[in-house]
Parts: sequence; structure tokens; C-alpha cells
Amino acid sequence: MYSTRSAISGYGAMRDTTGSPREREAEVFVRSIIALKKASEVRKTDPAFFHKTLTDNRKLWIHLAAEAATAANPMTRQLKADIISLSQFVMDHSTLVLTRDAPLEPLLDVNIQIHRGLSGQFPISSSAHA
Repeated sequence: MYSTRSAISGYGAMRDTTGSPREREAEVFVRSIIALKKASEVRKTDPAFFHKTLTDNRKLWIHLAAEAATAANPMTRQLKADIISLSQFVMDHSTLVLTRDAPLEPLLDVNIQIHRGLSGQFPISSSAHA
């Protein structure tokens, strides 16, 4: 994922900005996973936090899709297409979560899988969570 500076604003300042871009991206996903897990727990009792978390996650994925769409991005065409497709899924499912009380877990699962890929944690099991 090429650049994450503006996408991290919803997740606060990063502790260590000396790591590689991949390490910084993995940290952004850790923060998003933690926030999504908490949002799932407080969905009914803290709707403001729940909505803010979904908004922050959407902003992250909008940023990732925008970065993937730039010609200067060094990712392969297929990886760019995959990121853009995942971003669209996140947008669509977030709408369902907010409007139809759909489960939050698919959004959490996507972020966990991306984090694992960035962290080099293979093989990835679709049933396991971070």
C-alpha cells in the first residue's frame, strides 16, 4: 500500500515512524482492528464510537483505493485491482452495517487478513482472528 500518512489520522499518532512503509501500514491496520473489535462490543451502548470507527475505517479504505489507482504506485496491476475491490466491499458492507444492522465481522476479517499479509504471517486462515 503505497502511503498511509493521511489514512492514519483517525487512528491517532503512530508510535514509531522509523519503520518501513509496510511496518507503518501494518500498524495502521492493528489500530483499525482494535477499534473495530471495540466497536463491535459497544455497538448498542456507544453508537457515536461505533459510527466514528466505521467512518475511520472507510477513510482508510478510500485512501488505500486512491493510492492503488495512482500511476506512480509500484504495486502490480492485480494487487491494485484487488485493493480497489476490497475497498468497494468495505464501502458496501459498511453501509449495510449502518443501515441494516449487518454484522461487523466481515470488515474486521478483511482488515485482519490485510494486516497478516503486511506482517508476513502466512498461511492465512479465514477462520482465525488476530
